[in-house]
Amino acid sequence: PVEGLRFHLTGELWDSGLRNDEIFSCGGDVSYDLRDGLFKATVGTHYYLYHYDRVSGSERDNVQVYFAELEVNPWGGLVCEFGYEFEDDASEDQHVLDFEVKYSF
Repeated sequence: PVEGLRFHLTGELWDSGLRNDEIFSCGGDVSYDLRDGLFKATVGTHYYLYHYDRVSGSERDNVQVYFAELEVNPWGGLVCEFGYEFEDDASEDQHVLDFEVKYSF
């Protein structure tokens, strides 16, 4: 084992009972803590049969999302998160950049 290295796998299967088909989503990511938790880097992918589009407020289907994230913990309760997503579906591709600053006290 490599200290600070983590793997995550997720799978969901939904059967609403209203239709004959089931709703399925799955994904996984790899993260690595650097310099005793000062930095955390994550890369991964998720597949969604239905995915909420944060930009337009609409719902898209059959979306494959690839992402990379960097979390920086410079001191105390301050956390800075940088993220990039590439969302691929049949109708259009989207690039999404995120930046968040959080302070816990």
